[in-house]
Amino acid sequence: MTTALDSSCIDHSRANRILQTRAVENESKVVGENDDETITFYQSLGQDLLDADAKGLIELEASVVRPQIENMRLLGRGDKPAVTRQIGAILRVLLNGAELRGGSKDIAIISLYRPGDKGGPHLAGRAIDIGRFAGKRLNSAFPDEAAEGVTACYRDLAQNAKSLGFKFALGLPRNLRTDNPGIEAELKGNGWEARAAIYSAALGQGKRINFFNQSSEETQKIYDAIRVAYKFTDVFFSHNNVPGKSPTGLVKSDIEAFVRTAVRDEWLQILNSGGKGLSYLFPDAADHLHIQLV
Repeated sequence: MTTALDSSCIDHSRANRILQTRAVENESKVVGENDDETITFYQSLGQDLLDADAKGLIELEASVVRPQIENMRLLGRGDKPAVTRQIGAILRVLLNGAELRGGSKDIAIISLYRPGDKGGPHLAGRAIDIGRFAGKRLNSAFPDEAAEGVTACYRDLAQNAKSLGFKFALGLPRNLRTDNPGIEAELKGNGWEARAAIYSAALGQGKRINFFNQSSEETQKIYDAIRVAYKFTDVFFSHNNVPGKSPTGLVKSDIEAFVRTAVRDEWLQILNSGGKGLSYLFPDAADHLHIQLV
């Protein structure tokens, strides 16, 4: 069935979003006049995020994200904020939750605006990548932690959906693919080195495996060995789902596609208890939760 999502379910894959830029000094550009309320919103949010980082409550990625937040704290009338107001509102919700929990390094924000991207929501300041939430690593290598942490994040967003008042999508932590076309796809595009290292580690070879310039017979042997050696537990979707694509285009049926019954039931309960705002889900990257506006 064709849905309205089909035309917008663009490549959300890690290949389109893993690039990090170091060009943060020039990212504030004159784009017009920010009103007083807008300036206050961003300056207050930036200051609170920096304070929480200094206290160890949250962790801001140091080379790109923290300078972006520092620019936010100093936002002037003619400066362009690194993220949209909606993403700013999500950051406020997540920060409030961290303050209530009060744990050490409760949240790790690893990516916001990425001017070096060729396209996608990060380039437009419409996305956040989170590596840890509620103290849990959002990494498929730690499936139970990832499931618990991502679920806690969805719960926080769902409880604030009415005040947020806009739609968002979640890109969920995933394991690498093990079918032949999937392995081949994992070894292409930006970030392939990190994915190759995961396969190589499973084979006990560190980063030394040469996946390229092999004969078809040797390549098949490597792929067969990966299927035997790469051990994992799926967190949300099956590992062979196509990254960056919503399985169904509808949030309820996306949740019903989860492989873990307990996680699926908990998400359906959140959704049925008023967890509006979430538009759809998709498998994303191995090591973080992706939140984007739709």
